[in-house]
Amino acid sequence: MELLKKRFVELAEKSYRNNQYVFTNFLNMAEMNAFYEIRKEISYIPFTVFGGTENCERLMLRFGSEDLFGYEEPFPIVCIQAEPLIEKFADQFSHRDFLGAIMNLGIEREVVGDIAIKGKKAYIFCVEKIASYIAENLVQVKHTSMRCTILEEAPDILKPTLETREVTVASERIDAVLGKLCNLSRSQSVLAFREKKIFVNGKQCENNSYQLKAGDVVIGISQSGSSKDIVESMKVARAHGATTISITSKERSPIARQSDILLLTDTEETMHSTLGLNSHISRLVVIDALCYKIVYQNSARAHSVGESEAELQSKRIFE
Repeated sequence: MELLKKRFVELAEKSYRNNQYVFTNFLNMAEMNAFYEIRKEISYIPFTVFGGTENCERLMLRFGSEDLFGYEEPFPIVCIQAEPLIEKFADQFSHRDFLGAIMNLGIEREVVGDIAIKGKKAYIFCVEKIASYIAENLVQVKHTSMRCTILEEAPDILKPTLETREVTVASERIDAVLGKLCNLSRSQSVLAFREKKIFVNGKQCENNSYQLKAGDVVIGISQSGSSKDIVESMKVARAHGATTISITSKERSPIARQSDILLLTDTEETMHSTLGLNSHISRLVVIDALCYKIVYQNSARAHSVGESEAELQSKRIFE
């Protein structure tokens, strides 16, 4: 995973340096966890994740944002529908059947996302550049002849149907909740953690005594206040009880309407300023002020930060 982490840093730096969107291939949950582990190192560049539709397991990372670059670039993800030529005589298919057939074409796993089976049809998410090759060459799965079609967009049938379940547990320990939800014994729950199969908010959790807690805060940053990904994220966070804070220059924007707390940044772009630079700096100032406030509410933490600042100051080369 160390090589993957270095790759994340390289892609982030490329995006920031060249003012362009940079995409990864599809990442599994363990690889996404590796990204979250080094996220603080590349906090200077915003990112979004998407797998082709809602709640995908395999995701693609995109470095950059509309607010930073001044334009939007969609994820290079395509959905392919694969169906039997004659459904009446078709085999029963599993995820493994389609994945094996695709791998037999000589395609790397990283360019293929989720594969959803609906009846005897399959919907395959893949990187755009490989879509035509898959559609033309995936002509047989098991003993069944197939026909593939590249879709304009993922059909609504692929959107997940969520189930709300209420359970009573002795404590808010994650292993207790997992056991109730999945009907597992305590030893089975502990084994799932040891085998690194448990993820909380996309991050791998190996601590079976981790306490699930409310009171999370989500901060959305958008100069225009209309960035679709950020607005949707704020909407979901608010629906799940999180406190939402937005930093934007538009008081009556979609992101403002999804915020419990609104922080306005007023900037003026001129013909001599770099596109979006003034608004970007103003947002950084607000974020810096928030971080300062949080740090200095705790005297011990403030002392530690002060020592670090002094050490960095002593090593400055230029004044």
